[in-house]
Amino acid sequence: MRKGTPRNDRPLTPVMGHAIPLFAGASLLLLASLLISCSTPAGREGAANAAKTEKAEKLRQAGPAAGDVRLVNGVEYVYARNWKFGSTPDEPEYVWVPREYYSPGDQKPPAPNTAWEKERKDLLERLKKLEAEVGQSGE
Repeated sequence: MRKGTPRNDRPLTPVMGHAIPLFAGASLLLLASLLISCSTPAGREGAANAAKTEKAEKLRQAGPAAGDVRLVNGVEYVYARNWKFGSTPDEPEYVWVPREYYSPGDQKPPAPNTAWEKERKDLLERLKKLEAEVGQSGE
């Protein structure tokens, strides 16, 4: 234990004796990490991202063709047209479909629900009647 006398003539406590080297070490560590983070060029990331996008574009062009088959964990998948394509912006045009759900001629969406179509037609007719009544009462 180091016995020294600070300016106010009181002896150093054991905690104060170790505080100065700890502070200096933490300061050096912080300074080193700051210098390392500032020295890495940000321009390299842009070049790496450009290379990744070019690579992805090449993979997309050389991707699977419609009708291709692959086996994943014992399940056979067929690359087929996605019948939900266009319903939302994020739907892909082609997807891997399990063989049990794939049929070559079934590339159309399922038939529309006739009950819903009838209900929609009735609601539109009712809306037209209500608009006509509001138009007549407002005159």
